[in-house]
Amino acid sequence: SQDSLHGQRETFAYDAAANLLDGPQSGAGLVVHNKLLTYQDKRYRYDAFGRMIEKRSGARGVQHFAYDAESRLIEVRSEG
Repeated sequence: SQDSLHGQRETFAYDAAANLLDGPQSGAGLVVHNKLLTYQDKRYRYDAFGRMIEKRSGARGVQHFAYDAESRLIEVRSEG
């Protein structure tokens, strides 16, 4: 979970393969090669290793994700 500056809570969920599922909302997103690409107003991008590197959302703007050599999340940068 993550709280925004505006008091909104965003919840993240993952499947057994550690893929982002995105919240308990109903409705299906676009999934290609076992990666969620779109869901509601959100768009996701992945690197060659399958790690999410960018999330675009109408509510939160753009978030960039960085990983270390062992694929651990080390940084989240927000724009907007």
